[in-house]
Amino acid sequence: MSSMKNHSPIPCLIRLLVVGTCVFLSSCGGSESGQASMEIPRPLKSDFEPEITKAFDMAAKAVQESPTSRNWARLGVIYHAHLELNAAIACYQRAVELGDVHSRSAHLLALALDEVGNREAAMVSMERAAALKPYSQPSQWRLAQWKFEAGDNAQAEAMFLKAHNKYPEDRLTLQATSKYLIDSGQPEKSIGLLVKLSQLRPSDRYPRFLLGTALQRAGEKPDYARGLLEIGRHAKPDWTDVHMQALSLLTTGPRADFLRIIQRSNSGEAHESIAALESLEPRLGDDPGYHIEVCKCLRQMGSYAKAHAAIEKALSIDSANFRANYQLAGLYRDDWIAMGRPADHSSLDKALEKIRYTIELNPTNAPSHAMHAQILESMDKPQASFESWMKADRLDRSDERFSYQAARTILDSGDRQQGIELLGIYCERFPNDHRVLKQLGLEQWKSGDLRNARVNLSKASKSLPGDPEIQNAIDAMSRQ
Repeated sequence: MSSMKNHSPIPCLIRLLVVGTCVFLSSCGGSESGQASMEIPRPLKSDFEPEITKAFDMAAKAVQESPTSRNWARLGVIYHAHLELNAAIACYQRAVELGDVHSRSAHLLALALDEVGNREAAMVSMERAAALKPYSQPSQWRLAQWKFEAGDNAQAEAMFLKAHNKYPEDRLTLQATSKYLIDSGQPEKSIGLLVKLSQLRPSDRYPRFLLGTALQRAGEKPDYARGLLEIGRHAKPDWTDVHMQALSLLTTGPRADFLRIIQRSNSGEAHESIAALESLEPRLGDDPGYHIEVCKCLRQMGSYAKAHAAIEKALSIDSANFRANYQLAGLYRDDWIAMGRPADHSSLDKALEKIRYTIELNPTNAPSHAMHAQILESMDKPQASFESWMKADRLDRSDERFSYQAARTILDSGDRQQGIELLGIYCERFPNDHRVLKQLGLEQWKSGDLRNARVNLSKASKSLPGDPEIQNAIDAMSRQ
């Protein structure tokens, strides 16, 4: 679940004014007597806006005048909110030394440590956060995710189960648990959770992508699964937990408002976000990134004409912005789908031209190659689509497993033999993806390769006991 690793909700270049620090972590105090003095960490850079520098100085002055655990923690969160992670870590650690026993401080310290690459220390702090009061639900599922990434599957599953049982309606717990079940080769167990999550967040595309993935790997409702994958393709998960939200509340100004709105939009509330997002144009309209986010929001809503207008504004500011060109390529394909996928490929031709230009601008961006593959597949060019899927797979850093899409494309084109070979390679890379192993065995059976079909279906059946398709195939082969 590597997508959960990017914890910080605040880009490096945002221009923010910190306010309201007195209410944050107000209950994080511990024993405050007899503290030894410590040099106050300062940010590595110095080119902050005056308001931010003033906020840093005020929090640092509070520590100088009263070096309590609460003041150290408050200074840490202000640094953390502006991605001054090393300074934030030093402050959090000092707060802990002075007796801070608040789960939020430990949780944020863990996230900051993980951001700078110290997962071992982050794990210790997250374990502490999971044990402290007040009870922290995000600490439970984040720790479970890290346990899974460390190879401790049994403990991870127990922790996910405990977190889900504690708050079965919590959106992020449902999302994290479902993704764990998919990644651990148990997609069938995630389907019910993802149906619930989709009902809780009807406009959020990412749960639909996960549900499509789960159904596809479970071998269930293939057409419906493909439709869900189409809806959710490249949707980004929102992992902004309550502690990260508390960080964002320390910021204000148009950039901070913008950040909060796009977080809401990306988490599935596009319709609820668009008015507030568009209201920021007088202040942010000179930034192509602003118009890109407006375009993305409008695409989620299906407002393609307005999305075109938004992305053209971005391109008028920076015609070589690869993110803007990527969005325009996707929009052209959206147009073709909205028209009912006509035989006339003029919209797809535009999409193809634009995505190839996007790849020229940024050749190592995996989603661009995946988009290229989708467009080529829509144009009935399976071999070229396959090559692009594989290029995306080689460049992928987010465990999207594009090689499965490559194999599926070849299978769908009618070339069963090559598709079987590709599924076999995929299963060697991901031996715990038992649903794909099942698919491989079924395809081998249909092609007459009974020996390998028996072997692979037998392996798959151990994780999929009672699967009717596997049993029917094995029974049929026993009669041959």
